[in-house]
Amino acid sequence: MYFDKKNCKIKLEEWSKLLNDIEYKRVEKTILKNGKVVSTVWIGVEHQIFETMVFSSDDDFTEEYTSRYLTLKEAKAGHKEVVKRFDEQEKQELIDEKIKEDTKELT
Repeated sequence: MYFDKKNCKIKLEEWSKLLNDIEYKRVEKTILKNGKVVSTVWIGVEHQIFETMVFSSDDDFTEEYTSRYLTLKEAKAGHKEVVKRFDEQEKQELIDEKIKEDTKELT
C-alpha cells in the first residue's frame, strides 16, 4: 500500500509521480557543522512512510543512522531530535579531542 504525506492511501501511479518530486519528497535537510547530513524524506510505503537518515556528508552517502516514522508530525519531531543528538555527539567529540590534546601537552 502507498500513502501520501497526509497518510491517505494513493495508487501506485500517484506514488511514483510524488516519489520523483524532490520538493514533495523532502521533509527536512540539515547539514551539521562537521559536514554530516541529516535528511528526512517521505517514502510513502506502508510501515515506513517517512525516514530520517544521517550521512557522512553531502558527497558521501554512508549511512550512520536511520529512523522511520508513520506521520509527518513524527517525522519533523524525529528530524529535530536526530539533529540535536548528532549535534551533541559532535560537541562531545570536540571536547574529548581537546582533552586528549591537553593530556599530550602535559606528558
